[in-house]
Amino acid sequence: MPLTPDEQEALDERFEALEDRNERLERLIRSGRAFTTNPLALATDLDDLGSVKTHLDFEEAPLTPIDPPADVIRMYAKEFSGLSTLFYKDDAGHEVQVSDKLWTNFPIYGPTASSQWKQESVTGGSVVNAFINRLDLRPSSGLVVCVADNNNWSPFPGDGSSVIDWSRRVVFKFRFSMVSASSTTINLMQFGRSVTPGFTDLSGKGIGIRLDNLVMIGEIHDGSSRTTTGTLANLSTSIGYEMLIVSRGDGTVEWFLNGSSVGTSSGGPSSAGTAGDSVPVFSCRDTASTNGRMLINQCDVLVQ
Repeated sequence: MPLTPDEQEALDERFEALEDRNERLERLIRSGRAFTTNPLALATDLDDLGSVKTHLDFEEAPLTPIDPPADVIRMYAKEFSGLSTLFYKDDAGHEVQVSDKLWTNFPIYGPTASSQWKQESVTGGSVVNAFINRLDLRPSSGLVVCVADNNNWSPFPGDGSSVIDWSRRVVFKFRFSMVSASSTTINLMQFGRSVTPGFTDLSGKGIGIRLDNLVMIGEIHDGSSRTTTGTLANLSTSIGYEMLIVSRGDGTVEWFLNGSSVGTSSGGPSSAGTAGDSVPVFSCRDTASTNGRMLINQCDVLVQ
């Protein structure tokens, strides 16, 4: 049965709309491919579609992003300890946080720890050595306190050169392993200390963890009182761990172990700290001989 003129016109309009849609999809596909080698191509194609050329909006992915195909990077936003943050995945499935501020690295290198990582306290038969990407802390019938000897590293533009503004998001990241430990071993990994902290729990604004033997608990201080968590994890010897502690700026602190959240607590810092209390400290104590040994392989701080 032949179509009426009106039906034919409606059908033609439908075909034209489909063709226009196909052309737009093809441009998006081309731009997505071109983006892997030429970032300007995406903006150009989006502009062809009538979008604003000067920026792109990223929404939180509704599902966990899958690994992209070969030679492609997938960028997306996701909630990360209370804030939405940009991440990307490469074709090997490695997830990397994209930040608007660079991480500040506290480099670890040899031949001794006396210049860049200050041996603030070494007692008994304890020893601390620095190698390339490795601090080696060995308490023996005593203690070791090793502190980054740089408290004027300008954490954030416009803030004091030795002041941590805890109202910002502060991220303390380090990699470590326990070579050995026992019931007499205590290890402290803290950020927000002075360059002469001693072997003590947090006594001012700061974040960190404490290991009793191989039991990990969180430790935070808001300037008035210290708060500890329950057990965050039970560790093993000779295993590499990446610890990431996020202070959100509102007093909430979250701990991530090897990329997974292991605990959250209130009672953390939320305002500017004391001048000079701005460095990481790694400490070990063992009342017995040669029972405890901790390796620190990387130390970074991010202030946003």
